[in-house]
Amino acid sequence: MGLSMILLVMACNSDDDTAPVDQGFNPELLVGSWDLVSHKLTDGFASFATINDTITLDLEETGSNYSYTTVFLESGTIESQGSYTIQSSFFDQETGELVLSTANNFESNIFVQEGWLLYTWSLEDENLTTLVDEGQGITFDLFSRIKELTTTTLKVELDRGQENLSNPDVPDGGILELVYQRN
Repeated sequence: MGLSMILLVMACNSDDDTAPVDQGFNPELLVGSWDLVSHKLTDGFASFATINDTITLDLEETGSNYSYTTVFLESGTIESQGSYTIQSSFFDQETGELVLSTANNFESNIFVQEGWLLYTWSLEDENLTTLVDEGQGITFDLFSRIKELTTTTLKVELDRGQENLSNPDVPDGGILELVYQRN
């Protein structure tokens, strides 16, 4: 879920400030401060290892209580700060019954140099690549796709299957959509 905060992906420039950008990609539109306004996971699933087996459950996630800002700097670095709540609901894949529901507060503080806090970004076409540095020598690239980038709105789509790099034998997945408004 830590990658959820990576609200990273921007697209192109257009004369219409309200229309999605589709005539090329202008990294300058991405530069600036963005407030998270939506976190939604679709087609999600999560796997859990037990002593003898792996259990996979369907997963839905939504965000609330947003007070989270991401700043894309011209230098190619990203600073995030604030918090929001991620509501996760796990369902039995066969019966559809709710198995577990949790609410977790996601927090980031740019003044603390640990966790999912150190990022750099690059943009090629609609593809946003973020180098995530977890500290202690753990780094990886996170790939996102910009669905919309205007002067006021940033919509990023992320394949959550990338997040479980520490345990690839227990897969997680789904499409995470993050929506930001310029502040």
